[in-house]
Amino acid sequence: MSNIFSVSFDCHESKIFSCANDGLLLRYDRERSTASNVILAHDEACLKLSCHPENEHLVLTAGQDYAVKLWDMRSESLVGRIQYMGVGFNSVEFNPISSNYFISSDDSGGILLHDLRMAFHTKRPLLRYTTKLYHKSRQSRNVDIPSATWSSDGKHIGALLQRYRPVIYTVDDPDPLVVLDTDESKGQRYQSTITIKSGSFSDSFGSLSFFAGSEHKAAYGWHIPPISDLLEQRETSELKYSTDICFIREKDQVQIKPARLPQADIVLRDHDSIVNSISCHPTLPWIVTAGVEKVVRLFSSVPLYGSEESPASSPIELNGESLEPDSEVLRYFALLVLQLTLAPTGTRHFRASVCQAAVWIPKNGICS
Repeated sequence: MSNIFSVSFDCHESKIFSCANDGLLLRYDRERSTASNVILAHDEACLKLSCHPENEHLVLTAGQDYAVKLWDMRSESLVGRIQYMGVGFNSVEFNPISSNYFISSDDSGGILLHDLRMAFHTKRPLLRYTTKLYHKSRQSRNVDIPSATWSSDGKHIGALLQRYRPVIYTVDDPDPLVVLDTDESKGQRYQSTITIKSGSFSDSFGSLSFFAGSEHKAAYGWHIPPISDLLEQRETSELKYSTDICFIREKDQVQIKPARLPQADIVLRDHDSIVNSISCHPTLPWIVTAGVEKVVRLFSSVPLYGSEESPASSPIELNGESLEPDSEVLRYFALLVLQLTLAPTGTRHFRASVCQAAVWIPKNGICS
């Protein structure tokens, strides 16, 4: 049994792709349960795939064998490869509007913007976003970035920085725009230390919002203010001693303090363990979450299917499996959370997960 890290529909919503820790890229017809195409895409775990938003034959994959690869499914052939030795790629994603562009994130602090037309020839990104953290005159080690994803308009990038907070960037600005925080005095506590997680944007809650799961049995959502308002709050200065965690632009040693949202606007509770994956419906205020538990939860801001009950979460069953919680698995991850919470800052995180991926069909809004 493989641990599946990413699933996606093609641009026509007729095929389903998946990738896993065995390095395989699989393509399924929606009407069949067996894979129609199987490719050994990577020599190590393949953590993320992305289907081209217009060309059903092109797929990007990101792997821990230090490579991002472009595949042509007509011939199951490798079209191009970007490889940086010693850098394990965690995620890759086509821009949903400008399909010639894609972003990647890696375990060495890289969030990179690429141009599909030349990325596999020059091997150089168009833009490298600022991710280096700085605190009390000390630069951090390279931050592992398990996820970087686009907003639906292709203008914002939401990144999850391991052992830190979610951070929002704009496509044409390398410096972070805003840091998304939680307020522990209100029972909120975002943490990402142990498992691989992915975030998701939504346009269905009155404004642009970003959601991410946490290791404290909850997921959080933040309403993102207009870019102009956040730019007014961002501070830049020469590098100096700071008691606050800030970012450092290494090429010119500039210190950056992005705007900060001090608390989440939406809190999704009712989980029994870590939330790894979160996916927002493309048009409705619905959210699905997945993680260590054996269920996928559906959250709605309005009663579902004509029910007069208050908004709540509903578990979606997994075929053929008992939904009874595995007490040993839950206890194991609870202990990991406790150990990593108390551990020194330099402790590495574990790449562990159980239910890693859930995704909506882009147009008709069915969850898979």
